[in-house]
Amino acid sequence: MEDFVKSWIIRIKKYLLEVFFKKVDFVLNTFNTEKIYKKLAKNQKMYYYIVSSRSK
Repeated sequence: MEDFVKSWIIRIKKYLLEVFFKKVDFVLNTFNTEKIYKKLAKNQKMYYYIVSSRSK
């Protein structure tokens, strides 16, 4: 049961991140988004996750 809850929390977080970054993209699409994503990403892994999920 705990694993099920954890998996849903992870899914929700990923969904919220996607929505957040789509809004950021929409608002800041005139700027260089790569720099923005690097600044927003707490660490490089997060940055690569975002970039790879966007390129799909």
